[in-house]
Amino acid sequence: MEKISHRNRETPLFLDDYSSYLSSWTEALRGYSIPSSFVNEVKNQLTEMTIGNMEGTMILQSAPNAEMRHALMKKQNKYIPLKHHDQYGLRIDTNCFLCENVLQGIDASTNQEEVPNNVMEDLGYAFVLPNRYPHQIGHALLVQKNHDNLRLRCKRVEKDDELFYFPEKGKTRGGIVTSECLEKLIDYSDKNNLINTRNHTLDAMSIPEHEHFHIYPRVLKSYSLIKEVSKERIQIGKNTFRLVNTFFDTLCVDRNYDESNFIDTCQSVLESLERDNQVFTTFYSEGIFLITPRRNIESSPIITSSAASVHHCAKGNLEKIKKFVVPKGEFNWEKYLKTIM
Repeated sequence: MEKISHRNRETPLFLDDYSSYLSSWTEALRGYSIPSSFVNEVKNQLTEMTIGNMEGTMILQSAPNAEMRHALMKKQNKYIPLKHHDQYGLRIDTNCFLCENVLQGIDASTNQEEVPNNVMEDLGYAFVLPNRYPHQIGHALLVQKNHDNLRLRCKRVEKDDELFYFPEKGKTRGGIVTSECLEKLIDYSDKNNLINTRNHTLDAMSIPEHEHFHIYPRVLKSYSLIKEVSKERIQIGKNTFRLVNTFFDTLCVDRNYDESNFIDTCQSVLESLERDNQVFTTFYSEGIFLITPRRNIESSPIITSSAASVHHCAKGNLEKIKKFVVPKGEFNWEKYLKTIM
């Protein structure tokens, strides 16, 4: 098995808790011919700053592999499936590389001698796959096997090398996350001591027409501020809160206050936001589901960070976060909680 290096890491990873997960991740990553050392030079730095009227700490990440990651994505070779895509019984887009990854996983399950395995776990409706070009150690994706149903989505418009998603009546710009998806995702995350995040079609979702979530080991330094950020709250519903100790307006859904309705509450808020053409990202850890909206985004995608809610971002995205992430106290959450309060 490939040895996992931990050079240039400021915090120990307590890998005894992740030996099985990281072993699966490393082996599946080799199915893409990518070494786990791809993430070795990622660094995180605690930085004191003022955003708006609040002083606090952000974790700024520098990743020398970022440019390499984008270059590799652009020249990635297509996976040629063993059968015609119509024979898999799935909704497949032949121009989508997440669809290619799904087909590789299916082919590998019956033809491992011919096709390198890239699957960490099969959840039925979705695969857990290593991110082909990971940001950090253990970076994986939960990827639906079916490509999104684009008949329900606003058309993507390309003009002068820019993408646009203009609102259309009866359709959404991003996908609608289902309760089944959230339940499987959160169950897998809890069993493996992981956090998960989701970008948005108009904010940093590199494959916006194929539903996927990002998964990471919870002990990474990138996410070490989650407890500090989420400990002070104002309750606005049975299991919903506004965070206080944060730069950004973030809704917290806490499973400890209403476990039976936790998934439905999360799903309902996400769907309400999406149907109202809001742009938002999500973050989950240990029964805490955070939703953080954006502002001033018209119809052209931007890039901030799905972990802005826990005060983490790539160093180069900080100014965009200040511009686009809604400051604390400015978002009308009550509008999207009416059906569950």
